[in-house]
Parts: sequence; C-alpha cells; structure tokens
Amino acid sequence: MPLSEELRGLDRSEAEKRIEKYGFNELAERRLANLVESAAKLLSDPMGAMLLGLSATYWMLGKTTDAIILGCA
Repeated sequence: MPLSEELRGLDRSEAEKRIEKYGFNELAERRLANLVESAAKLLSDPMGAMLLGLSATYWMLGKTTDAIILGCA
C-alpha cells in the first residue's frame, strides 16, 4: 500500500458486529476473587503446594534468598 493512500477504520456495521461478539475495548477489573482463585489453584496443584512448602521451610531455616526464589517459582 503506498503511503499516499488513506487508511480507513472499520465501517459502522463491522464495528457493531465486533462489539457484539467481543465486547467493548475495556480492561477487566481485578478483583479480590481472582487472588483467592489463584491461591486455591496454586494449593490444589501438587507442584505448587510443594514449592510453597519448601519456600516456607527455607524461610524458617533463615535462607531468605532461597525462600524468595522458590516462592516466586
């Protein structure tokens, strides 16, 4: 497409179809429920529970750096 050619957006009907299909272009609100769901998902996964347990163990042993690294994993 040459640079002199005018760029155009969607026509009204196409925009309305996309709004109906995908919704408005808005960010979803973060809720406390998302945090609770994430924590429940982490603890229900055996690997996540093990990493969290190991992180707590390292923290109790005074190895803070290792605890933070495991906690972030």
